[in-house]
Amino acid sequence: MDDSGGSTNRRVPRQRSTPTRARRTDAEIRDYRAATRHLCSGMYLDADFRRRVLHEVHNDNRRRVAPSFGFRLTPVLVHGWRAWRIDLCLHLAVCALTLVALWWAPLSAALLIGLLGAWRTTQALYDVTRQLYTYFVQRKTEYELRQVQYRFKALGLLMAGCLTLSSLGLLGLALQPTGEAHEWPLRGDLLDTALFAAALVASVSLAAACRQRALNRLRDEDAVNLEPRSTRQRTIADQESHTFTIYSGFDPFIGSGQRIHRRSWSFAQPLLVAEEPAALLHPSMAKEREFPVPPFRTHELVEYLHERLRTLADEADPEIRLPGLVVDDRIMLKGTFVNTYREILESPTLKATRQIMADPSDAARHHLACQVDSWGGEVVTTVFVHISLQGKTLYIEFSTYALTPTKSAYQSIDVIGATGPGAVRRAVGRDLAQLPKVLGRTGQLAGELRLGARARQARTDRTAKPRRGSDIGARFSTREDASQQPHERDEPAPVETDADTNYFQLADIHKHAQVIERRLLSSMTHFLKLKGVDTSEFRQRATAILNNGVINHGTMSMTATAVGQNATVTTAPAPAAG
Repeated sequence: MDDSGGSTNRRVPRQRSTPTRARRTDAEIRDYRAATRHLCSGMYLDADFRRRVLHEVHNDNRRRVAPSFGFRLTPVLVHGWRAWRIDLCLHLAVCALTLVALWWAPLSAALLIGLLGAWRTTQALYDVTRQLYTYFVQRKTEYELRQVQYRFKALGLLMAGCLTLSSLGLLGLALQPTGEAHEWPLRGDLLDTALFAAALVASVSLAAACRQRALNRLRDEDAVNLEPRSTRQRTIADQESHTFTIYSGFDPFIGSGQRIHRRSWSFAQPLLVAEEPAALLHPSMAKEREFPVPPFRTHELVEYLHERLRTLADEADPEIRLPGLVVDDRIMLKGTFVNTYREILESPTLKATRQIMADPSDAARHHLACQVDSWGGEVVTTVFVHISLQGKTLYIEFSTYALTPTKSAYQSIDVIGATGPGAVRRAVGRDLAQLPKVLGRTGQLAGELRLGARARQARTDRTAKPRRGSDIGARFSTREDASQQPHERDEPAPVETDADTNYFQLADIHKHAQVIERRLLSSMTHFLKLKGVDTSEFRQRATAILNNGVINHGTMSMTATAVGQNATVTTAPAPAAG
């Protein structure tokens, strides 16, 4: 629900580690419409997804929103409220028609409600019968059998009730006397029943046509590139692109997708002075290896890596350029510790960012976010690099995350025949074929009204002012929710098992992660050499990571295992028992 008015919110600029950064070209920005368009279509096609987004993102003004990678959140919210209005009008129309029917012709209403209930129950009984057949084929647990049997009995009783109601209505219409002198308190006839049924069919058809026409317009660029239309949406637009990621819970990388464990690692590198060749031949000439003071600061290494990666996005040669690459600063901060950083959060500066880099033991942690968006924003690979200097040691941590494509149902608007005049007719036909199910959603009217009322109360950003003991961290990500099944949100499945990810999308995730990883490691090696740091141990660790994709942080027992290129293993047979 678009609102206007309320308090104004100051737009917060993004902070960069250097004056220049890798910017997206106009062609890449247009390419991002794919993920945004699919999320907008999900607002019309998935009512549960729409309610979660509007409730957890738009209406929850007590929490910050998660960063938006590969898409824009504002158009999704605008289309979400448009879809909400279509469904709300349908629910109100069905309720009004039902009340009029019950008042004007109760017998006709009873007949129609009974017939629609029996129709819906028949569809549910068909689904339960298939589940019962699946049980006997796959031999599932006894608990699942009892659940199916319980549903079967409950639907049988519901079917009997619906048939009884429709029979009583039909019997009352048949036995109703004619004439004003013998008029019954209960009125109605078959013509009234037909009129009420036609009104319901017209309401459902109109809502389906409006919904499909809105989906058709999503193919137009102007329908996706929408600007914020309310105070709350402007606040959300500022927060989704902010340098700070304010998170709630354990994982600070909310909005980044699933963690790629094979490409996440960390190690500590001692800062030792590189020895001269003469000192290697004559140990007496060796000097103290450890630097008394670090030869560089954390922000110097971060900005050097930023510049080296930026060149990959600026190359004119397509065989050198890495399209879609964006390198940015990311500061992770738990929502319960925001009050300490309130001034920096409202107006981040380069000086404040460098102070956070220099003090990695505090609540705020700096990461260099190296992100590649591909497939129109449907696949987003992000490598978060955390660097710190502590105890005269360089600590490096790589965390790789990937956003997989949105659900295939949301991408259906790109299928041939999914839009256009024919698609409108097919959408109306689908809803009419499931008429009882569509009408049954009217029970969600109270929830939809609460959603709209809560939107009017969410105009003011309640995260702008400090509150004692409050957690304003984001706990919901629209993009992550749209790319995973509901049962996978708490414990995401590996990317390899995602049904909506094809082979090449998975290959691109690992390719982009390895390209960024190799570029970062080679740049770090070059930087350490320039600062006179011994890189022998660093090169060994980097070689192990790049070649094998594995690094050992502790004791590891490996039996009959071969690691590395062209590695083999030979095992001897166990001796015979004596």
